[in-house]
Amino acid sequence: MKQGLKLMRANAVRAVARTACLVALGAPLALSALAPVALAPATARAASLTSVPEGNRNKTQPDVPFASARRTAAFKSSYDRKFEKVLAMLRRDRRLMSSIKKVAALYDIDPVHMIGAIVGEHTYNYDTLDSAQSYYIKAAAYAGLDISFKYADEPVADFVKRDQFKRCHSDKMQRDSNVSWSCYERVWNSRFRGRTVGKVSYPNQTFNQTFFQPLFAGQSFGLGQLTPLTILKMSDRVHEVSGFDKLEPKDALDIYQAAMDPSKSLHYMAAVIQDAIEAYKAVAKVDISTNPGITATLYNVGAPWERAVRYSRARQQGKARWPEENYYGWLVNDRLKDLKGLL
Repeated sequence: MKQGLKLMRANAVRAVARTACLVALGAPLALSALAPVALAPATARAASLTSVPEGNRNKTQPDVPFASARRTAAFKSSYDRKFEKVLAMLRRDRRLMSSIKKVAALYDIDPVHMIGAIVGEHTYNYDTLDSAQSYYIKAAAYAGLDISFKYADEPVADFVKRDQFKRCHSDKMQRDSNVSWSCYERVWNSRFRGRTVGKVSYPNQTFNQTFFQPLFAGQSFGLGQLTPLTILKMSDRVHEVSGFDKLEPKDALDIYQAAMDPSKSLHYMAAVIQDAIEAYKAVAKVDISTNPGITATLYNVGAPWERAVRYSRARQQGKARWPEENYYGWLVNDRLKDLKGLL
């Protein structure tokens, strides 16, 4: 009972924060529509939501980005071979599969969504995956390293205190780490990316690439190929559901550990997927939990609340009927029978 009340209060806090966020995005919705779905009676939710049909909307797979094709070719592999390899690993590692099921239950999502994200990442965005154990070893290798998140000797924690980020500092925006860090990211894109500000030239690259890659080891890490920025966004949600400590930029080593250690990263993966499902329910009144290819697509491209706003607008204008999968989500839906066979 206490845990349920705690989660209800946390959902209410997130709803207030997201209302402020979506108003800033210009969401075409009444504020009452932004209440957290988890607080509404189940029968009311079912009546107000439309489930996305199973399967792919595209008959053929959308184009795979060149970077993925180049990386796969460099290792003399193929997408089919990589898919089968990660599938075989998941089939062998029953301990990992058990952990996936337990974490998925905590976040009230179907474990196939987590499997789809792992398979998609290791088919297209990572070279190979031999075992989950390899990630435990890599996580241990980070221990003792001096890691910090900064650009041009300015820590990101100081950078986001600048006046340009004033809109992100309101009490409502600061109530949820996902909302606040998403706000920082939007300001970065609009006010700093590719520009010179205060005699400092900022690169034309993402917020994560600029401030969160001190090891120059890639943009994402671990079983779920999570970025440090994603870990920070999901920190409050994971704290509420799983009880892990909240993380701040000063906790750089802990953030890398959260991404690399499967016993932690699974929780952040589930949080990302749960957040995407909530976004489309709250904004567009559409249930994407019925289509793992859509959740996999959003796991791949990120920014689910912004994308839900754009989809809702397009749907209201008659320009879109259902959310569509990208190349990554298309594979998940196309091979869904294989993925479900692991459960």
